[in-house]
Amino acid sequence: GLSAGASLSLAAEPILNFGNEEQKNYWLPKITGGAIGAYAQTEPNVGSDVAGIQTKGVFDSDSVVINGTKQFITNGSVADVIVAIIRTEKSEKPHHGLTAVIIDAKRARKEGTLIIEKDFDKIGLHCSPTSNLVFENCRIPASNVIGQLGLGWFIAMATLIGSRPMIAAQGVGLAQAALDCAIKHVMEREQFGRKLAEFQAIQHELAEMEMAVEEARLLTYQAAWAVDETPLLDRESIMEKTSYAKLHASRVAADLSRRSLVLHGGMGFMAETRISAIFQDSIVLEIYEGASNIQKYIIARQLLRKQGFRI
Repeated sequence: GLSAGASLSLAAEPILNFGNEEQKNYWLPKITGGAIGAYAQTEPNVGSDVAGIQTKGVFDSDSVVINGTKQFITNGSVADVIVAIIRTEKSEKPHHGLTAVIIDAKRARKEGTLIIEKDFDKIGLHCSPTSNLVFENCRIPASNVIGQLGLGWFIAMATLIGSRPMIAAQGVGLAQAALDCAIKHVMEREQFGRKLAEFQAIQHELAEMEMAVEEARLLTYQAAWAVDETPLLDRESIMEKTSYAKLHASRVAADLSRRSLVLHGGMGFMAETRISAIFQDSIVLEIYEGASNIQKYIIARQLLRKQGFRI
C-alpha cells in the first residue's frame, strides 16, 4: 500500500496537478501502467524543515545538473521516475528558490549519475524499500521542471496536504487489522474455562477499539473529501482537516496494534504472529509525511489564525 501510494499520491499527483500537457502525456501513462514512482524531498539534515533543502540544481544550457543526497525515499532504489524538490537558487527566504523536477531514474541509474547508497533495514514495512539516493552530476532536460522555477515549496506543500489522507488510510487499515486480530483471538482463546470474549473487561476493550477505528475512518473520509472538493490553489484552507486525519489515524494505529498485541498474551510478542508485524508497521505512521508534532503545529496555527493570531 505504501509503495503504491508513493507512486500515485507523491509522484503522479504533482505531475497531474502542476505539470504541462507534454509531461502529463508522457509520464502519467507510464506510472498508471505500472512504472514505479518516488518522491524525493527528505535529506540527511532535512526532515520536516522543507525550506532547508540543499540538493542543488544548476542550469547548463537546456539541462539541469543535480548534485546532492536524498534520504528515506520510499521506492527510491526501484523507482522508474522520481519527482524531486531541489534548490535552484539562493534566497534570503529559504522557502524561495526551490523547484520541483522530474527525473528519469532508470536512465540516471544506468548512466551512473543516480547512485543507490543503501536500502535501510527497517523494523517494519519490509516489502517497501526505503533508500538513500546520491545524485552526482545527474543531468535532466530543463523541460522536466514542473510548473516553473521557484514553485517547489508550493508544490511540496500542496502534495503533502493531498497525500496525508493516504497515510491516514494506512492508519485506518492497520488499526482495523489489529482489531480483527484481537477479535479472532479472544473468540478462540480460552482461560478459566471460558473464552476471553466472555469477560466484560475484554468486551469493553474491544468496544473502545472499535470506536477508535471508526473515528479515524470518518476523519480520513472527511480529509479525502476536502482534498477532492477544494481547488488546488486553496489547499492551505483545508490543512487542518488533513492533519486531523493523519495525526489521529496514526495514533490509533499505533495504540490499537499495541493493545491488540497485549490481548494476544505471550504469543503476541512472537515474531511469527500477524499482530507483531502490524505493530511494527504502525509505528512509522507518526513519523513520515509530517511527524505528529508538525500536525499539531498545523492544527494550532490554523485554529489561531481564525482568531486573527498568527504563529
